[in-house]
Amino acid sequence: MKIGNIEFPKHPVFLAPMEDVTDPTFRYMCKQFGVDMMYTEFISAEGLIRGGKKGIRKLDLWEDERPIGIQIYGANIEPMVEAAKIVEKAEPEILDLNFGCPVKKIAGRGAGSGMLREVDKMIEMTQRIVDAVSIPVTAKTRIGWSSEEINIQEVTERIQETGIHALTIHGRTKVQMYQGEADWDVIKAVKDNPKVKIPIIGNGDISSAQDAKKRFEESVMMDRTAPKKHLLSPAQGNRLITLARQTLQQAFLKKATPKSEDPQEVADDIFQKPGGVFVTLKKNGNLRGCIGSLTSKKPLWQGVCENTRNAAFRDPRFEALKASELAEVSIEVSVLTTPISLIYDAKEDLLQRLQPHVDGVILKKGSATATFLPQVWQQLPDPRDFLSHLCLKAGLSANSWEKDKPDISVYQVQAFEESRPAGKGI
Repeated sequence: MKIGNIEFPKHPVFLAPMEDVTDPTFRYMCKQFGVDMMYTEFISAEGLIRGGKKGIRKLDLWEDERPIGIQIYGANIEPMVEAAKIVEKAEPEILDLNFGCPVKKIAGRGAGSGMLREVDKMIEMTQRIVDAVSIPVTAKTRIGWSSEEINIQEVTERIQETGIHALTIHGRTKVQMYQGEADWDVIKAVKDNPKVKIPIIGNGDISSAQDAKKRFEESVMMDRTAPKKHLLSPAQGNRLITLARQTLQQAFLKKATPKSEDPQEVADDIFQKPGGVFVTLKKNGNLRGCIGSLTSKKPLWQGVCENTRNAAFRDPRFEALKASELAEVSIEVSVLTTPISLIYDAKEDLLQRLQPHVDGVILKKGSATATFLPQVWQQLPDPRDFLSHLCLKAGLSANSWEKDKPDISVYQVQAFEESRPAGKGI
């Protein structure tokens, strides 16, 4: 992960800014134990521009505690901009904006998490500050004002457009204060949002090394610019198509599935890694079979072979493929990213979060489940129609997505298609 010019290790540990806690003495102790990034106690913008001694004292930094960020808070734009300019002169590596403090005397005046109810003002303030200083600007906030007003996806998508370098999210609402548990599923959903391009730093309930290890293993504190699980070149995609074509031909010749040691087809390491994959067969442009797996522990090459056979002979919607059809059938191989849960409040929120022609969608309600690949958006471009047909495919009523709030997960696909049928049979 990288913020500005600071390159962090794979699993960076950040010391969150805490009033009356992260003073120089406490920071010194944390630095001795290997913390990667620290922040000062937060500073009132109004107090700082008036020369308040408490705020000025918090600007004192020591060389052995770098990299370090200074955090400021305030409800009014002009004082925050002026305070940012003062902070820049103290030469921290990062300027952090507090949009998360839930304390009544802060949030009640519109500062801290009070900004979650004035998102337009938050964005304008952030933009003005980013434009006013030359050091990297980051922000820290919460997932929403209350459980009925969780707006962190909107906040993240909008605030990143101001040019901030990272966003820290505390997994509670303002109303929760510090009660209950931090909701790391919401943080993960933000991190996994394909529209989010800045680093997302998770915060809340990390009270032990085991807690931190768990969150790292769940890939919560990761940069959104990390590569996808599968990123195949066109040449590699063509080799999977060739593998699928060989599988069909050999099925009619009663030969075994191609071996994994075949250097021409599956020698690359990426073909040996597990992953979800679908194989679609089309005849004269019409669907002739489609079978796949959303996730798999089997190597990618093996998934291609097995799903090719299943699409040809075991798709219950079609009769088994005949040898006479082989020359007319074209093949499409779709390699999937790992599905992620989509957090949404109501049907309007769900419709807004879906990305037509980009997202593959999994719908689940109880034991009923179904998925549509992103390619289905071509036939069902309206999200309402898309979800209604997906419900019907799962055996549910068409409006179940509106009234029953099913679990929704999304994934992306790299699709590789034969340019034309092979032109000959066995």
